[in-house]
Amino acid sequence: MLPDFLRTLFLERGVAQSLVVISLTVVLGLRFGEIPFGKIRLGSAGALFVGLLLGAAGLAPDGGTLHFLKEFGLILFVFAIGLQSGPGFFASLRSEGLVLNGLSLAVAAGNVLMALLCFWLLDVPVEALAGAFSGAVTNTPSLGAAQQVLAEQLSGRSAEVASTAGMAYAVTYPFGILGVILAMAALRRIFRVDPEKAAEEFERSHRAGRREPVACNVELRNAELDGRTYASVLGVAGDSIVLSRRLRAGQVESPNLADRARIGDILLAVGDEREIDRLKMLVGGEAKIDIRRLENSPLVSKKIMVTKRGVTRRPLSELNLVGRFHASIVRIYRSGVVFTATPNRSLHVGDTVTVVAPKENFDSVAELLGNAPESLNRPNLLPVFAGIFVGVVAGSFSVSVPGLPAPVKLGLAGGPLLVALCMGWMGKIRSLNFYQTPGANMILREFGLILFLGCVGLASGELLLPAFAGGHGLKWLECGLLITFLPVFAVGFAAMKLGKNYLNVVGLMAGATTNPPALGYANSVAECTAQNIGYAGVYPLAMLMRVLVAQLFVLALL
Repeated sequence: MLPDFLRTLFLERGVAQSLVVISLTVVLGLRFGEIPFGKIRLGSAGALFVGLLLGAAGLAPDGGTLHFLKEFGLILFVFAIGLQSGPGFFASLRSEGLVLNGLSLAVAAGNVLMALLCFWLLDVPVEALAGAFSGAVTNTPSLGAAQQVLAEQLSGRSAEVASTAGMAYAVTYPFGILGVILAMAALRRIFRVDPEKAAEEFERSHRAGRREPVACNVELRNAELDGRTYASVLGVAGDSIVLSRRLRAGQVESPNLADRARIGDILLAVGDEREIDRLKMLVGGEAKIDIRRLENSPLVSKKIMVTKRGVTRRPLSELNLVGRFHASIVRIYRSGVVFTATPNRSLHVGDTVTVVAPKENFDSVAELLGNAPESLNRPNLLPVFAGIFVGVVAGSFSVSVPGLPAPVKLGLAGGPLLVALCMGWMGKIRSLNFYQTPGANMILREFGLILFLGCVGLASGELLLPAFAGGHGLKWLECGLLITFLPVFAVGFAAMKLGKNYLNVVGLMAGATTNPPALGYANSVAECTAQNIGYAGVYPLAMLMRVLVAQLFVLALL
């Protein structure tokens, strides 16, 4: 017999019981996730399976509490991912985005094909298959859309079909997560992938794709350029070039774009490699002297973190560092992306910049830019909740599509994700800075993910035993496994054969199935942005397609 206070805490539903059960789920889930199964650890996904056990034992909190915490956790998770991936997301769309979204659509087509085979070969009712289809791709909005269509088309037994769809969803959801993880692990074994090498290859190719700036010493030998301003010379060679140093008459100094060029000037130019090549051809060639290696140079080069908001509101040209301190900003490092510090580019709080300045002026430049990383240690919560507010509003906006009985919308996950991607890309709006420290972002992401998984398990556990006791659960599970595993494995295999990076592929697999837990597993494989970029690159379209396809699927089979 349990003491009265324990009975109250664990069995009588209320605030205290909800907190105790969810905390216990998270603690046991994290410990369970650390247990290795061969070379696989479930990580945060361990909370899902612990939640299933506790839910089946009747310890789940009330449905309203679980639903709120599950959705809130998912919003925090996808928002943190969007904020982190934003700076590189739109750049990736110009190169890999079309390919990745094409592969994502192939996964969706394969899911539909497997579902149709289950309908024809296993004789599964359409309401159960709709739930199994949504659970197999771990997509709650598609379940809601399917249930709405079923209720409208089968109004005489709307409660029955909604319950059947919900149970099928609960049965297949956990294995929808596990199926994608197993597909990722299978591809890793088949192609003998070393995750650390894959991370290095991705970072190397990503840098090449972004055409990170290079430095080159050029000597002005073209007599036609003598007396022209450096600004006019760079206007011909390329707008991305920055002049870091100049050697003239034995003196090293920071040049001004308004200065007049002289024959014999040696310039250290930083910019896009192709534009640097044009500059070399224009001025007369590469110099034999590397200004950076000259002894007794009055200039030093160091990195400074931008922590003052006042310098982020205008272009670099307005800061006039050359005129004020004989200094120049050469490179800007932002969320893993490197930019050339052109005059029209502006800074964001949290940027790290390479500054070239006289030794005696360097402290003044550092003071102007801030260079106080400790000031950013405090989490910046205002943009988080502002972004969630805007994201939920955007996700609730519906669009009616001719021929469909229910309007289409991105939902509580897709809306915040899109807003966070835009916020991460923009960096700030006026004085509102969106920068989030890496540590704070990780806490948001992991807290949201573990909360989401634990609540899904607790909510689904209550329905598992009745479903299997009725004799339908095993058939639904078979459908879910087919719908989940085969399409995502086949597309992942094809992507690997096409030479795609493994970490980018597993991010694609998680995003194509709108599967945050699978992304959590993918992120545990290696420390790299490839998984998040692949996930964020396909998630919005995948989410929209899941909602559309679920409705079309039900209408086609009724």
